[in-house]
Parts: sequence; structure tokens; C-alpha cells
Amino acid sequence: MRFIFLFYLLFSSLFAKASDQSKLFGYSWWPHYQHPYFRLQLDTLNNQPVLGLDIIAPLKGVWGTLLPTYQLRGETNDITVRVKYKSKDVQHFYVTLNSLTNGARVARRDTIMLPASPNWAEATSQLHLKHADLLSVTLEATGKKDTLGTIQLADFGLYADGKKLSDDVPDAAVAPLFQRSDLLNWTFGNYENLPCMNSPILAVGETVHGTKTMNAVAMDIMKERILKHQCRLVLLELPMDAAFYINMYVRNDPRFKYSYISNYIDNSLLSEPTKAFIEWLKQYNATHDNSVSLLGFDTNLEWVQSQINLFNFFYTLNDGKKSPEMKKICEAVLYDMDPFSKRDVAALIDSSDVVKTASKKMN
Repeated sequence: MRFIFLFYLLFSSLFAKASDQSKLFGYSWWPHYQHPYFRLQLDTLNNQPVLGLDIIAPLKGVWGTLLPTYQLRGETNDITVRVKYKSKDVQHFYVTLNSLTNGARVARRDTIMLPASPNWAEATSQLHLKHADLLSVTLEATGKKDTLGTIQLADFGLYADGKKLSDDVPDAAVAPLFQRSDLLNWTFGNYENLPCMNSPILAVGETVHGTKTMNAVAMDIMKERILKHQCRLVLLELPMDAAFYINMYVRNDPRFKYSYISNYIDNSLLSEPTKAFIEWLKQYNATHDNSVSLLGFDTNLEWVQSQINLFNFFYTLNDGKKSPEMKKICEAVLYDMDPFSKRDVAALIDSSDVVKTASKKMN
């Protein structure tokens, strides 16, 4: 538990540091939420910034940026990657490039290995890539056991047509992507004008979180989908463990009354339109055989809180019975749900008849 708590604090501190290195080498960088480096630090070499990355096994470090490439004109483009670095006591250090096309589909993945070098080394690689909308670029490393590995970067860049790629693209390059015919003249409640309403899966996004008007539109669209388009599953950007409680509430399970689950609804993550939709869905389910489920597809940054939520959820789902199988599940949730656990909690849950029986009540 202590290690998980320290890992969480480390992860939070990395995001605080990310703002300091946000434009290093001309790019906006962010640590991977599951694989942060052990430590990040800035230094200078000949009055130029140097990024230090420290790594310890079994941790893996990933530091990435996302570059627009839709403005490149050719059907194929020659991309040059240049890195000036040195590394010590690192098992693997490499650059990955993921070419993203329509629908954020990964069309191609390339890996450039950077051999260990205690002295400054310059590596140049050239790739011939088909046209893509975006290029995801990550600096990844794995450490050696019981050893602090160090990496220093003095320069990093990607080039196309002799020019360095940038994450700032002039507006003029974006304009051709959208035509006037792509825009819909839509008024609130006029759903027949939305060609996507008949799609088996419909995702509703927003450019900025917390927009009350957009939230209200999204919830209203979901109601329309449930009432007229046989929608039976709603996914919200909520921590999955918290959504389990809300799902049982909207499906009118007597063990999950509002007084028991209110803290999962009355919080800053849910807007007023979303809270109203939850109450509407509960009433709808009451007269429609509890046929619609509501689940979450996000993680809880407070890992310990997530474990406690899952423990209490399984315990309540089992009506508080102290069965040996449920005891194993609850212990596994409390002690083995950490990023480096060797115990397969999912397999344990799948093999338990008690959990299978209890879980059927969620379906």
C-alpha cells in the first residue's frame, strides 16, 4: 500500500513538472499516465537545455508528444528523426512513431533503437511514411534491475521536406479539412436532422469540459437514443469503480439506495444535466425491466480509493455474506490491484462462481 501511495505522489509530481518541459526542443511533452519516468530534471550544455530521464526496473518510462502531419502534401513523406543523447545503465532506450489516420487508427508503428552510449552520441534515422493525420512520438526506456538508469537528451527533432515538424500549424493549413457541406443546421431537439442517430454506436464529444449547454445536449441525445433507437448501454467518462454503484442505482437495485451511493453522484465530476439524466434513467428503467445500463470507462487517480470502492461494491453485491470465495476476491482487490502485481485478479474473478452469480445481477 505504501508503494502504491508513493507511486501516486510521484505521478502527480511528474504532471506538475511537465509544464516546465512543455516546449522542450520545440514540442509539447507529457508523461504517460501508466509509465512515468522515475525522475525528470533539466540541466544545460553550452547554454542549451538538457533533459534528464531516470529509470529503475521494473518501471518503464514513456515521454511523448503528438504532432500534426495532415498539412504535409505528399501521399508519402520522408521523415528524419535526429537525437543527441547519452545513456548509462539502461536496458532499452528507443523512439516510437505511431502514424494515426482517420478515427485515430494506428496505421503504422516504427521503433528506432538507441544503443547505450556513456558519451554524447548523435543518431539519425529516416523513415518513408504514407500520409497520416497525426504522428504520435514517444521516448521510451526500461531500466536494469536494482540500478538507477540515466538518460540525457541534448537535442531531438523530426524533419520533413527539410523543415522541422512543429505542433503549431497555421490556420490556413486546417481550412481545407472542412467544407461548408460538413456543417449541419441543427436546433436543440431536432434529432431527425442528425444522420448519426441510427448508428449502432454513437460517441458524443466536447471541445471543452464543463460546458453546461453541451452536457445538456449530450444527455438529451442519450434520452432520444434510449427512447427511439433501442440504446441499452450508456458509457460516461467516469471512474469505472464509481460507475458500478451508479449503474446498480439506475437499475433500481434495493441494496444501492441514493443514501448509499450519493457521494458518487454529488461530486464535481458530474454536471447538473448529467445528474438529472441519472435520475431520468432510474425512472425509465423502473418501467422498462431495468433494461439500460450505465458504466464508466475512466480510471480513478486515487488508486487506494478505487480499491476500497471495489471492495465495498463486491461485498454489497454479495449481500454481505462472508463466503470464502468472496473473501479471496476482496483480499485480491485490496492487496493485489497494483501496477506491478503478479497475481491475475481478473482470472481470479472469472473463476469464482460466487462473483459470477453476483455479477449476473449487474447485467
